[in-house]
Amino acid sequence: MTGGHTLKTTSTRERILDAAIELFLENGFHTTNIDSVAARSRSSKQTIYKYYEGKEEILQHALTRLTEEFQNEIQSINNDAEDLGNELADFGERYINTLLTDRHIKAFRLCVETAHKGSRIARTVGPVDLYGVQDSLHDFFVQAARRGQISRSADTEFLAKAFMGMLHGNYLSLRALNAGNTPTGDELKGHVAQVADLICNAVATSPDSGQEA
Repeated sequence: MTGGHTLKTTSTRERILDAAIELFLENGFHTTNIDSVAARSRSSKQTIYKYYEGKEEILQHALTRLTEEFQNEIQSINNDAEDLGNELADFGERYINTLLTDRHIKAFRLCVETAHKGSRIARTVGPVDLYGVQDSLHDFFVQAARRGQISRSADTEFLAKAFMGMLHGNYLSLRALNAGNTPTGDELKGHVAQVADLICNAVATSPDSGQEA
């Protein structure tokens, strides 16, 4: 009995969250109300309030779910990579191609719309690091510096910010505003490769001495 009740609880809670996410992405947070979530999830308002205190709590769970989705899609960067340029380019391609999908552009708009709600995820809209990618890149550069693959004097935090900023370019804002054409896969691939080369060349070490070039 206990197991069956737990399964039903999880299923109902997830069904409500799934419905809310789709409505948030389609219509925005402010336009979506509990009545529409109830209708989409085939639940009653009373049932929704049994599992969530209100729309703001649903939003927190929605943003967490969207973050997990994104992180699973892009996968992690390999801190032990021998070829830093190739690893940065591969990771950058996964990141930017996933970020510019319709679903994640809508998620970005949702974060912008709800940043005032105090969500940790929504607050990261300022530096446009929606999914903790900048922290991962910082760790990547720290490990590379420790192994002598890049200059040990390199500002690894700045490198992470610079890579993210150049990677986004104008693509994210233009897609979010529905301005301009969506870049092709080849265009993005070339853009990411140039960014990776620029970063690596800026902090390259001498292959003979391991010291700064």
